Amino acid sequence: LDVARHLATLALVAKPGSLTAMVLLARVLLRYGERDEATALLEKARGPQQPTSFAGDDADAWYVACQILGDLHLEAGRPEQAIACLNDFRK
Repeated sequence: LDVARHLATLALVAKPGSLTAMVLLARVLLRYGERDEATALLEKARGPQQPTSFAGDDADAWYVACQILGDLHLEAGRPEQAIACLNDFRK
């Protein structure tokens, strides 16, 4: 996990807007139990709305961010936010 965290952090330094790197780092943070930091990264990756165009694997990363974020909101007792995320994932 330490190596994965380091590599995801390096990827974010190289490409700060990479959705794939954000989602990977968030997944590592979740494994470490750092839910608040992971949720913040996933919210940033999801953004206020679905991007009109994606670069490379960012489309898959955006959908994964929506799915994970929806699950996190459900666990935290925020059903309205979870529904919004999971509806985006469903589309």
